[in-house]
Amino acid sequence: MTETDAGDYAVPLEMVRLAPSSTNGQPWVVLKEGDTYHFFARYKEGTADDVVMIKRVDLGIALSHFHQSAISRGMDGVFEEQNVKAQIPKDMHYIVSYTCR
Repeated sequence: MTETDAGDYAVPLEMVRLAPSSTNGQPWVVLKEGDTYHFFARYKEGTADDVVMIKRVDLGIALSHFHQSAISRGMDGVFEEQNVKAQIPKDMHYIVSYTCR
């Protein structure tokens, strides 16, 4: 996604990109649909449960960076589960969505 595509959320998304992860692999993907950002953890089917948990914790840290950065810039939104209709590769596992207000 380009900075123009990200709009006002370019900085919060950059904070997601820069967030640390356990293996420095940043195992997440963000999909933008309108005013909503969908967050996915990336791992292969059959990945061990403990590795999946670590990848989800990594994404949680990245989501905190996103949210704190948005708040510090005066932006408002809500995290919630949504039904993502886009075609998603098998190694991307939906976690949560953030809708701008």
